[in-house]
Amino acid sequence: KHPKDMMKLLLVFMCSVSIVISQISSDDAEKIKQASKGCIGTVGLDTNLVKSVKEGDIVDDPKVKEFLACVLKKLGMVNEDGSFNNNVIRTKMPEGLSEDEKQNIVDKCLTLQGSNVEDTVWRAYKCYREKSRLNLATNL
Repeated sequence: KHPKDMMKLLLVFMCSVSIVISQISSDDAEKIKQASKGCIGTVGLDTNLVKSVKEGDIVDDPKVKEFLACVLKKLGMVNEDGSFNNNVIRTKMPEGLSEDEKQNIVDKCLTLQGSNVEDTVWRAYKCYREKSRLNLATNL
């Protein structure tokens, strides 16, 4: 085989592996999209802010905080009292994360407290984005 053909094959393989590693199940991705759509309407979130969050920006905005709390409640990751459902969160983390990475995120991010439920959820999300190499927000 020609060296350029091997390089193309290697590039396709690496791209495929990185896509598979970073994805969560299609069922979970669909649930996230449905929750997101419902919460965008409920909160009245500007679509430009949604785009920023999807792209990985950590936007410090009251509507974004309300949106994130709404989505995580709909997904069962946050209880009505504002506490995190750590077991559900661990099972919903991307498969590409090791158990150690997941535990690190739980230990560091789900223990943060904000001034209210929305602020607490936002702080945890911000921490997750800083500690995780995989972005769940692309599914919003």
